[in-house]
Amino acid sequence: MKKISGLLIAALSFGSIPAEASLQNGIYEDAVTPLSYFLPDTIEYDKSIPTPADVLGYEVGQFHALHEHGVAYFKAVAEASDRVKLINYGFTNEHKPLYLAIVSTPENIRNLDAIKAEHNKIADPSSQVAITDNTPVFTWLGHSIHGNEASGFNASIVLLYHLAAAKDAKTLDNLKHSIIIIDPANNPDGIDRFAEWANQNKSFVDNNDTQEREHLEDWPGGRFNHYLFDLNRDWLNLQQVESQQRVAQILEWHPNVYTCAHEQGTDANYHFSPGAPSRTHPLIFKECMELIGKLASDYYAPAFDSQKMLYFSGEVFDDYYIGRGREYFDFQGGLALLWEEQSARGFLQRSENGELSFPLAIHNQLTAQLATIRGSVEMRRTLNEYQRKYFKQSLNEGKATGKSYVFSSKGGDFASAVKFAEVIRRNGIDVYRLGKDVSLNGVKYNKDSAFVVPLAQKNYRLIEGIFEIRKHYADSIAYDITGWTMPFSFNLSYAQASGISTGDAYQIGQQFPSKIIGEQDADKVYAYAFEWSSFYAPRALGRLQKAGIFTKVTDAEVISGDKTFGRGSIFIPLGGVYQKLSPNEIKAVVDQIVSNDFTPVYALNSGYTQGHNVGSSDLSSVRTPSIAILGGKGANATSVGALWFLLDQQYKIKASIIPADRIESLDLSRYNVLVVSGNFPQFSDAARTKIKNWTSSGNTLIATDAAYSFLHKTGIAEFELKANNLKYTGNYEDYATALRAQGIPGVILQTNIDITNPLCWGYTAKTLPVFKSNATIIESIDNPIRVPVSFSSSPLLSGNLRKSLQDKIAGTPVEIATPVGSGRVIYLGVDATFRGVWYGSSKLLANAIFFGDKLKYLRYNNRH
Repeated sequence: MKKISGLLIAALSFGSIPAEASLQNGIYEDAVTPLSYFLPDTIEYDKSIPTPADVLGYEVGQFHALHEHGVAYFKAVAEASDRVKLINYGFTNEHKPLYLAIVSTPENIRNLDAIKAEHNKIADPSSQVAITDNTPVFTWLGHSIHGNEASGFNASIVLLYHLAAAKDAKTLDNLKHSIIIIDPANNPDGIDRFAEWANQNKSFVDNNDTQEREHLEDWPGGRFNHYLFDLNRDWLNLQQVESQQRVAQILEWHPNVYTCAHEQGTDANYHFSPGAPSRTHPLIFKECMELIGKLASDYYAPAFDSQKMLYFSGEVFDDYYIGRGREYFDFQGGLALLWEEQSARGFLQRSENGELSFPLAIHNQLTAQLATIRGSVEMRRTLNEYQRKYFKQSLNEGKATGKSYVFSSKGGDFASAVKFAEVIRRNGIDVYRLGKDVSLNGVKYNKDSAFVVPLAQKNYRLIEGIFEIRKHYADSIAYDITGWTMPFSFNLSYAQASGISTGDAYQIGQQFPSKIIGEQDADKVYAYAFEWSSFYAPRALGRLQKAGIFTKVTDAEVISGDKTFGRGSIFIPLGGVYQKLSPNEIKAVVDQIVSNDFTPVYALNSGYTQGHNVGSSDLSSVRTPSIAILGGKGANATSVGALWFLLDQQYKIKASIIPADRIESLDLSRYNVLVVSGNFPQFSDAARTKIKNWTSSGNTLIATDAAYSFLHKTGIAEFELKANNLKYTGNYEDYATALRAQGIPGVILQTNIDITNPLCWGYTAKTLPVFKSNATIIESIDNPIRVPVSFSSSPLLSGNLRKSLQDKIAGTPVEIATPVGSGRVIYLGVDATFRGVWYGSSKLLANAIFFGDKLKYLRYNNRH
């Protein structure tokens, strides 16, 4: 790698090496960094391979490359070089293509399928394939999973040029002994969002002022994908299309080494794995961490030492959460390497170490990339032997248990069990239908609705990581969440046992056909009805409302024959006086529900039902929600994104994300539900008054997670924070910061729920797991009508939470309803849709949206 000038090093000024600005064709161009700045010295390059500037029209680092520019360059190089094969493996939500560039020698590229098949035998415990010094290593280099950490994506362009065009012996030897997989853009939608911002606000004269607009990107920023998910927290959850398609490729290629180029704070120095030695998940092999340490000490450190660049390793970051990229690949038979480059977040920023330029950030990422390739090649035999050992040992450990996990839904929510089975299968783990009914720990698992995951699989350790309950770690400091036991997030019953019978293997996309239960002739049907228990029941109701079909919901049990419909069940009367559509037209919509929404629908032949009749006053019409989500500065982007994804993709219900800074000029009368997640510190008094008046006029304001501050500032909140050895003085931000410092590091807690309350309709069990990572603890409220959900007396289910905090949280409210005029505020103090994978608690939000106006006793009980 070309060394940075001694003058710059002496001054600790991390700027680029600019050329003079020139006048060409009457247009002044920026001072640019030449391609040679990024590349190793003394290497001759093949002139038949286009340089980045030949295709982009600008030098790398001169602008932030848009995704389409990078794709154009990768296509051009693949066309010009027989060392490169380009694979389109999918598309983003914005239909941007996802590509892998496979780079090796021309001979290896010609024989790629055979080489890959041979390599995959290493990951097959039943194979006896030989591993020799000539067995190639598979190295996966990922970039910019956070779109505004752009140095990785831009460095991938230089990397591809170097590998395709370099003619030196060392590069050719590296190619001979490796299959290099370049994933240039993990998050194309976010990359473009940030690149557009940076380029649009770029000045001719680079501006290092951290308060300059270029460095202060608008909400939601480029970190997230289209639905505002943090894709680096979606590896295990696999809720987003980018993650699903990428993990499918990981399972196809079985890389020995996986890296992802990140960025961190501007004042930090370059970080490379490993993290802090005391903060490693116990299921990660000790040998894995030793090999990562060898890459760090023998390859990364010398590469940065040779350039006199500051760096750190083995501190700060932990290796706990297996759903994050850094840890996830340690459970896939390879080594996962995290890189964190100090970020320019634009083109030039001042830092405590001097000026940090975008070209330097690209330069540093390339340093780590080339060190990884070299280390992987020189350690190739060891890495291949480790991969074989990992899968064989994992399989043997699973076999030794002789057990399986069994899971099924609670209260008829088969959809959630299927979605969990899908997540497990997408992670390369075999899942089966239960072969025969079994009772475990007092719970009956029915073969028609339960699934089995045998532990005797090569991914045994990943299976345990998905199902295990862990409440203690060697070191309590955590960078991410500490509780993620996935059956809890889907609100499933599950158990581990031996001797479990397996049925057919489950496959992604498998259909579970259903039909209307009862009379099939629509003209003879009095009404249709379905329970609210299915995860997709809100989608079914939304489907009916979109078609203009009148529906009613029951606040009491309705018994028709041998079927009991609990509170929250939806009824569709077919009388022409109520419906604009004919019975056959309504049946066509109902047929879509039973085919697509995992929601059994019953045909009733009479309204003369037991308990309460279908015409009872305990059945009321269902209001069609018109939903707004408050976005903009102050909003929690990932919470907004998870709710948007739930409504848009899962429920197929329209919702508008409206900008908080324009509330005063917006027509709120278009909406009857407003969801707020965030504290919005810049809200004006006029905006607060407008929202309070809107709520008072009969609408539903739903505040979630950290939005207590928003309620407090608008004057709507009527509940108090519980002091946690802290004195709450009215400043929520100070209180929250202090409480976070005392530690609620993303844990799963048990709650008690009132299943008779409209906010808890559809649940049959009186307990519900929820996820909590915010600092808000609410003082108890002596009014059960207002508090349908509260933490149990022993709340911790999974995660690392100090006993003193468990005691403080025990028994406190989770959800609180407050009347405001003729409307209501519903505060939900947890993120019910956290990372899109909390299927079980998401119904709390759905109920608040659809049934918030059904809290008919709320106002009376609040007064008395």
